Amino acid sequence: MTLPNHLAGGFVFTGFFAALANINILESPATIGAVLLGATLPDIDHPRSPIGRLFLPLSRYLNSRHGHRTLTHSLLGLGVFWLAAGLLEQTLWQSQRLTAVAVIAMISHILFDMVTLQGVILFYPFAKNPCVLPGDPNMRIRTGDVQKETIWFFVFILGGLAMQPLYKQGFWTTYNRTFGTLKHLASEFKKSSDVLEVDYRYRSGSQVFSGKALCIEAHDNRATLLKDGKFLLLDKSKQIIHHTIPRHTGRRFQFSEQLLVEVDLDSLNKLLHQQLILELKLHATDNFVARTGGQMQEGQQFSGKYLHDLVIMRPQAATAKETFVPQIDPRIEVLRVQSQNLRQADRAALAEYRNLMAELANLEAMQPSDDIYLDQKRTQRIKELRKVKVPELHEARVVELETQLRELQLDNRLQNLQQAAELEVDWARNLPGKLLFTGVLKVAVII
Repeated sequence: MTLPNHLAGGFVFTGFFAALANINILESPATIGAVLLGATLPDIDHPRSPIGRLFLPLSRYLNSRHGHRTLTHSLLGLGVFWLAAGLLEQTLWQSQRLTAVAVIAMISHILFDMVTLQGVILFYPFAKNPCVLPGDPNMRIRTGDVQKETIWFFVFILGGLAMQPLYKQGFWTTYNRTFGTLKHLASEFKKSSDVLEVDYRYRSGSQVFSGKALCIEAHDNRATLLKDGKFLLLDKSKQIIHHTIPRHTGRRFQFSEQLLVEVDLDSLNKLLHQQLILELKLHATDNFVARTGGQMQEGQQFSGKYLHDLVIMRPQAATAKETFVPQIDPRIEVLRVQSQNLRQADRAALAEYRNLMAELANLEAMQPSDDIYLDQKRTQRIKELRKVKVPELHEARVVELETQLRELQLDNRLQNLQQAAELEVDWARNLPGKLLFTGVLKVAVII
């Protein structure tokens, strides 16, 4: 075949078989270069080929010593290149990814040349018989046949365009995405080195749920997803799973396991805050309550997987403190009312006496009038007012009542203080000791 078909066919052939190993030949210039190198390298034994002209001294040597389509088109030449390139790449970059791509492209070149009339000497130098595919010469291509070469070129181009998703996703990812079942998600998850984003759709009861979430764990019948910081369980036995289509994100999970030894309550909650908790096992010195996802569990031990919004706290009975309500002696209010009533009565009596004395002073200051009747009436009123005595006040009784009131209030306050102190002592005596936790915490971080 000519160079255009070796390049076009090499990309299609290499792209397909590299996808089986989850290698995307279009992922970087390096992989594209590896395809170009592998698809053209066998023709280095032909001085007129582009790569032969590029390495002309070597090309002439190979051509004069071995001829065309011999050593560089043989299994021996392929094996030597594979070994040398693999060792070099492994030494420099601790990988053999580019070598694999180049070797597949070289295989494509050899196979396409086997489809020509001349074929290739595949087992050179051990056997010099040409190898061809297929055996019927009428079904093979003559190198340089413009019509057939053009037809194959367009077939390769169309095939390459059709297989773009296969190149990008890899063969098995494309296969698993096509079926989109939990079993295929589990298969993709097991061989994936990065985080999978799952496009899911399932029915639970009469409701249908769909969305995208990150895959935390996947098995044939169930999967655990992470959506908006919360874990979502897909289970074939409880839901009708319509599809679970995986997509590689290029991100990775970093898992860590931490041993907890006598960690106090506050420190534990700070440690659990906003963590992707894969698994938690706790044992405490006293009862505690674990609240997660709206559910609460009380005891001295706790074990759970895929937890979100987890909060650890003391039981309500252990943390509640009885509020002391002061008691007021009812005699205090009785004495207060009596004292107030006597004071009000004294103020009213004094006010009335002052008014009468003011009236007397006014009448005595008045001059006699010509009206005998009015003068007699004024004289009579003066006599009555002069008989009015100063009211007797209850000051002594009020002082006595207020003294009793103060003494009673003081006794009542002391009694309340004593009762409050006794209640505090009782609460402190029943308060549990320091709550300490021991266990194992497994978390994940997306990087």
